[in-house]
Amino acid sequence: MLALAGTEWGSMASTLRALYLTYALPVVTYALGVYGPTLIKGEIKNLQLVHNEAARCITGCKRSTPVEVLLRVARLWPIEDMIGYETSTWYERFQRMEGTSGHQAAQGEGKEERSWLHEARKREKSLKMEQHPRAPLHRKAAIPPWEWNTLERLDIVTEGEGVKRLEVAKQKTAALEVVAKLPKADITVYTDGSVEEGKGGAGVVIERTEGATTEISAGVGDLCDSFQAEMCAINTALARLVKEDTQGMQINLLTDSGVSAEIKTR
Repeated sequence: MLALAGTEWGSMASTLRALYLTYALPVVTYALGVYGPTLIKGEIKNLQLVHNEAARCITGCKRSTPVEVLLRVARLWPIEDMIGYETSTWYERFQRMEGTSGHQAAQGEGKEERSWLHEARKREKSLKMEQHPRAPLHRKAAIPPWEWNTLERLDIVTEGEGVKRLEVAKQKTAALEVVAKLPKADITVYTDGSVEEGKGGAGVVIERTEGATTEISAGVGDLCDSFQAEMCAINTALARLVKEDTQGMQINLLTDSGVSAEIKTR
């Protein structure tokens, strides 16, 4: 990250933060909810120093900046808070997974100081989580890709530049035929993403049967590719639908990115 930015030059803060969250932080916090409670203060401090250095690179703040302010500006949690969150999450998950070794571990004595179970129960008590009922966690087997059946896919192969215009017309006709065969929907969503000169953008159009139409545009940022732009468009559309009362409605989402559609249906 230090090769990508300095205090007065380099990539945008959002790009650096995304890079850190994607590649570096998962390494720092791998299995943190399991081994984190057993770490001594010196080990936690070493992880925090790496975390602080990344926050300093993201924000461009000087070393004299207080750590609390530095992390707030970078929108990053302190390592101690991450340990608490991950530990509580795993503990609650194990409590709901009856019949597993994790559930048995969560039912143990947990008297030993700095053990995972002791720390998990201490945090549970401080958050008053034991007062809330625990619904069982229903585990479902993953559906293999060859059994995915939620996609209507259209593949058109063009043959050379000489028939480009003709093929565009064919593509439009074929696409309209596919859309016409889709189940009748209460809401139809069109998404698209594109990149030009390294800068990406995403667009969404949401049409409702009563005639209302919503258009949304979003910037994807620098150094992105078309796949990221397509995913941003789909995520933006889904986020908007979640905020609205769409429960029980038939929704058709149309995208020209087959890979993005398949990822979202997993």
